[in-house]
Amino acid sequence: MAQRGSFKLLMDALAPSVVGMPMWASPDNVRVAVASMGGKARLLQAFSGSQSVLISTLKSLDAAMASKYSSSISTSNMTASDFMSQSLQSGLEALRVFAPNTTSACPSSEGCSLGWRPDSSKFIVMATNSDSDLPYMPANRMTGQSQGHPFKPFNVSSLAQVPAPALLEPAFLPSTWWYDTGIAGFQMYRNASAPPRLSSAWQAEVNATAQSLLSSRTHLVLFADIIAQPRGSPMSSWDYPNPYREFALASVRGTAALETDTLTTAAMQYGHPLYNVFVSSSDIDPLALDRSATLDSLRSNGLPLSLQSLMLAGNGQMEIVALDQLQTLVGDRRNDKGIFSFVVTSAH
Repeated sequence: MAQRGSFKLLMDALAPSVVGMPMWASPDNVRVAVASMGGKARLLQAFSGSQSVLISTLKSLDAAMASKYSSSISTSNMTASDFMSQSLQSGLEALRVFAPNTTSACPSSEGCSLGWRPDSSKFIVMATNSDSDLPYMPANRMTGQSQGHPFKPFNVSSLAQVPAPALLEPAFLPSTWWYDTGIAGFQMYRNASAPPRLSSAWQAEVNATAQSLLSSRTHLVLFADIIAQPRGSPMSSWDYPNPYREFALASVRGTAALETDTLTTAAMQYGHPLYNVFVSSSDIDPLALDRSATLDSLRSNGLPLSLQSLMLAGNGQMEIVALDQLQTLVGDRRNDKGIFSFVVTSAH
């Protein structure tokens, strides 16, 4: 879970809407484990049927994150080593590490084996406000994925001069190493209006993650904040504040100067909640996804190779819900079960 502000929402969402109502009223044999990512992926709680154990684990995680962020240095001053140890958000790696029948290397000395029940329906619920960074474990990186784009601007003239540990962000094309006066440093920017794509090595990680989830028949529900990239980070969108687009097209007249899209690396990796098409919400299943319409929507909006597209094309199940929609789901009193029952019933 990458965004500290999402922990409270998740705790509220996992709790019942009516006091005394079991969190997982249907079915009644659900078991939940908790893992985190941020630096390296960690197993925080083994599978348990206890709601109190789950809420206690999430509260402990929220408190730990609050303490870390209150005392840590700012991102603008963070060294590459600081970023890797504290803020690396390798969501795709975490999905493979904790998937059933995983063959991925475990980043934690405490172990990563969840002990999935062989005949159970398998769900992973993940929350993130980031794209997926370079895998923490070298053994979990794809061939050629030894580096990506720098996570912050550097005052060097060549990309080769950037410290290797800082090259953690997803690599995308078309892009260029360019000096931005707005941040007084060099950074990677998309430099053409052509549809963006991940580099082959980074796309291979998306493909491998989809295959891992599909082969284990794992249903993924992703709560994500797929937002425009802030100035100072690698920018794959062709929109403000991409300085290359703003400055390079300043002299262009007509419709060419108005071309824009907001496709970020997070969307290229995961998909986008904006393009999810849901069946009319009901009291039973407000997360019911129209899989065929959603796949068509993702493909027509430039995301044919995102994780969700590959999952749906492979007859798998994956929904993406905007993080800010959690509050709406938490407050939905048409149900007396809470979000977890929504997730569990969404495959049925």
